[in-house]
Amino acid sequence: MAIIKNNLSVHEVTDDYELHHIWPFIRHGINTINIKCKTSRTLPEDIYHGIKSKHLKLLIGTIDNKYEGFFVIKNEVFPDGISIHTYMAHNNGDDKDFLINFSDILYDMAKMIGAVRLTYASNRKGWLKTSKELGYTPTVQIYEREVMQ
Repeated sequence: MAIIKNNLSVHEVTDDYELHHIWPFIRHGINTINIKCKTSRTLPEDIYHGIKSKHLKLLIGTIDNKYEGFFVIKNEVFPDGISIHTYMAHNNGDDKDFLINFSDILYDMAKMIGAVRLTYASNRKGWLKTSKELGYTPTVQIYEREVMQ
C-alpha cells in the first residue's frame, strides 16, 4: 500500500523480486551518499543484508511511477515507546520538495504506529536547514546507570 503526499508516492519494499529490481538504484544512492559524506562508511551490502533480514525497512518514493529516491529506516523500541530512525535518505531526481514530502509521509506513518519520535543523524550542512523546516530539534540523549561494585 502506498502513501501519497502531493505528487510523491511512497511504499515499503517487502518482496525479494522488487528488492532485486530496485537494488541498482539503491546501491547508486548509497555510493553517492558515501562520496558526498566523507565520514560515511556504509557498505551497500550491509544495507542489503539489513533489509533482507528485516532489521531495516526500505521505503521507495516515486513520482508518476518513476523512481525518485529512498529512505532506509529502522523501528526501535525504547522504554517510552517506538522510535523510527532514518539511517539514510537519497533523492535521485530533481524534485526539490522530495525530502519535505517524504518526511511528511514518514511523520504520518510514525503517527499511525504510535511512535514517540523520529530521529536521524547527519553531518551534512544542508540537512540542518531542512531539519529545522521539518520541525526536528537537535538532541543528545545519553542514559547512564551507575554500577555499584
